[in-house]
Amino acid sequence: YLGKDGKNYTGVDWIYGNVQGAALNVDGGAVSLWAYWRNSQLGAGQAYNRMGYELSSFDTYQNYKNASKIGELVSAGLDFDFGALKVSPFVSYLTDKNTTTGTHDVLNAGGKAVLDVGSGALRSFTTLRAVWGMDNIVGSASSTSGLTLWIDEELRINDIFKVGLGYINQGKNNNLLNYGDRARFYGYRGGMSGAGVGNFLGYGDTYYVFGGVESRRAAIDLLYAGGDYEEISAVGSIKIWQGNDKMYLKLGAGYVGTGKASANGTLGNLIINGTNGNKWQHSALAFVKFGF
Repeated sequence: YLGKDGKNYTGVDWIYGNVQGAALNVDGGAVSLWAYWRNSQLGAGQAYNRMGYELSSFDTYQNYKNASKIGELVSAGLDFDFGALKVSPFVSYLTDKNTTTGTHDVLNAGGKAVLDVGSGALRSFTTLRAVWGMDNIVGSASSTSGLTLWIDEELRINDIFKVGLGYINQGKNNNLLNYGDRARFYGYRGGMSGAGVGNFLGYGDTYYVFGGVESRRAAIDLLYAGGDYEEISAVGSIKIWQGNDKMYLKLGAGYVGTGKASANGTLGNLIINGTNGNKWQHSALAFVKFGF
């Protein structure tokens, strides 16, 4: 949920952008409460950890119930602030995925823990995410369940340079309600306006290392991923003009290479191997963004 103040609240980690529906945020300092009901979402204008990908799709609001029969999404959680450690448990429920003839509802329960230590020249961010998902709680079909585990470690040097690594494990029936993740992969270019489970979040094991630069004028992302999903990417951008009141003009370009995906039926296997015969696919991207 992107509030009117432009703040993305801590607990909402699997959804992008402005939401059509209703939201609640109660900031209690050490303990805060958030909740939202989503009938639709715009999803454009932001894409965490991926430069230019907020421009890859721009859809207007749609009434999912009438247009695509997808159900309502409700979610709620708590944010605990212990200083260097922040913990955010949550629960989400989708009334109907519209993927089977029966009611295919999905329940997610999980949380995120972030450890932020260090200051000045060196700072460490350790993020652990765990989500359990189950479908067909009230549906006519049999239920399946699975777990998503994701750990990400980032070191910041002088608040400009970054380097780190991570690991993602997905069960076959993870049932993850992913409408906008914060992964660092550029290989998925399906847009940010819908249920965007990228190939890197198909079931299996994926590890990655990354580095880069983030400054007021320039940014660079470098990444290598291996395991059940393979990627090599290098993307950069530069702000060529900065005006008043947050107006700016930015240019960006990069290379994205995606390799084999696991042959065990991951979503990555369906997307990659089904189109390029298990060969590396090489792509170039370029973008211009005017912000205000």
